[in-house]
Amino acid sequence: MPILAGVRVSGKLGTDWRLGAMNISTAGVAAWREKPMNYSVFALQKKIFAASTVGVIAVHDRKMDTTGDYNTVFGLEYNLLSKDNRWGGKAFIQKSDYRGLAMNEGFAHASWFRYRDLHWFLMWNHEYVSKDFRARTGFVPRIANFDTTGKIVLYDYWRLEPEIKRTWYPKGSKLLNHYSLIAYNSSYYDSAFGMTESESELGLDFSLQNSAVFHISLDNSFQRLFLPFKPFDDLPAFFGEYRWWSVHSEFTTNNRKPVYCNARITHGGYRDWE
Repeated sequence: MPILAGVRVSGKLGTDWRLGAMNISTAGVAAWREKPMNYSVFALQKKIFAASTVGVIAVHDRKMDTTGDYNTVFGLEYNLLSKDNRWGGKAFIQKSDYRGLAMNEGFAHASWFRYRDLHWFLMWNHEYVSKDFRARTGFVPRIANFDTTGKIVLYDYWRLEPEIKRTWYPKGSKLLNHYSLIAYNSSYYDSAFGMTESESELGLDFSLQNSAVFHISLDNSFQRLFLPFKPFDDLPAFFGEYRWWSVHSEFTTNNRKPVYCNARITHGGYRDWE
């Protein structure tokens, strides 16, 4: 898009505050059916505790024509980092605003937290995006879905993602530096909290003294297809719910070397064949 004019300011205010602001106007392009636009961004962040921050952001765009069509997103976030680096994470809530949207609609929020020490790694992540959340200066994934007639249907989506890893350090081993047991899941859900996609893993990592890593895991996948999917001409189209298992193994040599290699082998079906 042709930029007509813009102004930006950013920097630190003292030792604990950071500020960013920008305003840009663009020309319209008739061939693309794009109207002249004005974009504004404001962000303010403050350091708290040892290394954590809290911040606010606002992103606004407006079509520079007689309609005055606009889209605004307001956000509040907290970034956590403990002094010893054991605790880390992020949490945010955002609210979009545009014509016709009620005050109790158009939200998105997420939280990601992790704890780690010599033996444990614990992680939790959640994401939620309302079907009414609109961020026109950017994009919003997953809420737009096509039905069998080609019509776009909007759904809320949730994502839940836990992980736990326990690590052991064998004494006196000349081959093995440490090994870890891992359990992981990432699942997406629709507006009614029905599962639409899921990936689960139960695995083992073996880290050798020479920094090479061997990984093996049992993986489970789930996919709900909203539309018929036909990747092979000689097989029927996929549609509906599918779940399948696979065994995955991987070996990586020392990646700190100038030359290293990675090899993977996976055995399992794309779906449960009938």
